[in-house]
Amino acid sequence: MRSIVRSVLPLALFAAAFAACGKSEPRLSLQMVMYQIDFEEKAMREAAFGGDLAGVVRSGGEIQRWMGDPAFERYLARPNLPGEPAAFAELKAYFAGTLDEVLGMARSGDRDGVRGAYGRMRMACDVCHRDFRPGL
Repeated sequence: MRSIVRSVLPLALFAAAFAACGKSEPRLSLQMVMYQIDFEEKAMREAAFGGDLAGVVRSGGEIQRWMGDPAFERYLARPNLPGEPAAFAELKAYFAGTLDEVLGMARSGDRDGVRGAYGRMRMACDVCHRDFRPGL
């Protein structure tokens, strides 16, 4: 629990600072959005391999919410994108499809299906990071 507080607290303070400045919504960088997705992906992995299907659904919902952040569109608009925007969009769509598959399996109670679909989802992460974030 303590590590969760240490992980989430900086982002909460960051969001509170923006709210205090009168901004209606913070404009996060893709790095911050990916940090949150990574945090939820790790929680999903622990839930999936621990048999906590409700935890899988909760983390998956958070990942879906973060995937809708405008930071992805701003990233695609960069002039120095390390790959083709169409390929990035295709990988993002594949990831979203595998995430839907994980959530469907979790909602139906299929623990083994969740683990298999999670592996495909994780592979989508690795391929995208290999192509669009070399060196990470």
